[in-house]
Amino acid sequence: MSVPKTEWDQEIKYFLETYFEVVESPIDADEETEKHSISSITGKIKKVLPGQYIYEDDVYEILLDLGFKMFAYDIPALLDKETQEEISPAYTDYAYFMKRKTAAI
Repeated sequence: MSVPKTEWDQEIKYFLETYFEVVESPIDADEETEKHSISSITGKIKKVLPGQYIYEDDVYEILLDLGFKMFAYDIPALLDKETQEEISPAYTDYAYFMKRKTAAI
């Protein structure tokens, strides 16, 4: 039995609420904080829900509804281990900061 697209929005919301916590600011980020683009979040959801019903614009709207926020963060320059020469320069990137919820045992 096929479920109408409108009901998949609820499944997406359930997935995000169940497995991720909102990070309120970059200051609240820690080593367990994951940084994701809309595409990578959509990819995670498509692994567990039928991909033909999952759209990035729906994921974006649900992220906003749930209070997830996008932040800028710095990527340091990549240096050669032996020569310490810069392989790629430092830059700023943008992502949704999310903490994976851990299961209570």
